[in-house]
Amino acid sequence: MIFICPDKFKGTLTAWQAAEAIEAGLRDAGVTAPARLCPMADGGDGTAEVLAPLLPDGECVAESSLHVGPECFRGIGPMLRSSHAFGTALRRALESHSHVYAAIGGTACCDGGAGMLQALGMRAFAADGSEITQPLSPAKLPLVARIDCTGLPPGARVTVLSDVRASLVPDGSQPLSALDFAAQKGFTDADMPRLEAALRLWRSVASPLRSDADGAAGGIGFALASVMGCGHRSGAAFAADSYGLQFAPADLVISGEGRIDAQTGAGKVVGEMHARARAAGCGFLAIGGSVCGCHPFATLSVSRPGDSVPSTPAEAARRLRAAVRHFFSCTISKKTLTL
Repeated sequence: MIFICPDKFKGTLTAWQAAEAIEAGLRDAGVTAPARLCPMADGGDGTAEVLAPLLPDGECVAESSLHVGPECFRGIGPMLRSSHAFGTALRRALESHSHVYAAIGGTACCDGGAGMLQALGMRAFAADGSEITQPLSPAKLPLVARIDCTGLPPGARVTVLSDVRASLVPDGSQPLSALDFAAQKGFTDADMPRLEAALRLWRSVASPLRSDADGAAGGIGFALASVMGCGHRSGAAFAADSYGLQFAPADLVISGEGRIDAQTGAGKVVGEMHARARAAGCGFLAIGGSVCGCHPFATLSVSRPGDSVPSTPAEAARRLRAAVRHFFSCTISKKTLTL
């Protein structure tokens, strides 16, 4: 049995498309062993597509990337971006579902989740007692002197799914903080002192509690886990558990993502699949659109130096299929793998 469990190849293939291309490559190479396709997600974009068929009635996934991802803030500077729109989406999801899984990857804001909490029912007040009704952003966080959380929904109705462990600001509790991901969201070096000061002030006002999800999604994890008291799961582990994955006695587990790099082992799908395959004593292969650095598992890179980015999903699928076919054809011909 071969388990095919890739994440999306971001910007080119969904997890389902990647899984199907990998299986097609195996068949092209003459591999006849039965395969089970289990497209995966880690809490980022694509999580709803993967989990929707696996969840019971009354439960759903709300993806932050759809509401506060990079495409949602065109022309808006990072210090002015708010997570308010994701709060609106969560509120609507809670109106029609008993439980919501908040998939909080792929965001382009870093307001500590303050704007999201406003949309969910939190009230924020300035030092003079006046209520701040405009959506909170990093630029507005220093205005907040007090909050009222009595209007928030019960945290027990939301579970956070994330792909990173990080504190909101550097405090020694985690190797990473939300600030380490700020550059990806458009913040410059000149913005960082102001952003850090704003997040530290917000944390002091909002909650004395801490969780290892606090720094996820620009602090949305802090707002959900440490302010609202929501439960927190690794998105990749939750997806695997939702499938009921039991790898033993599989022959091989194949996973993959668009880029395999230093972050892969820290909560990403590939790292989770490798850990589970190793525990089950199974072979493991990770396929990346590109592969950077050294890893404790076998890797296959689809691209070569100088290759252009695939312009369409069809082209990306063709390249992935061809890479898998070539790899397994060569491996089987050398008698280093029998499937």
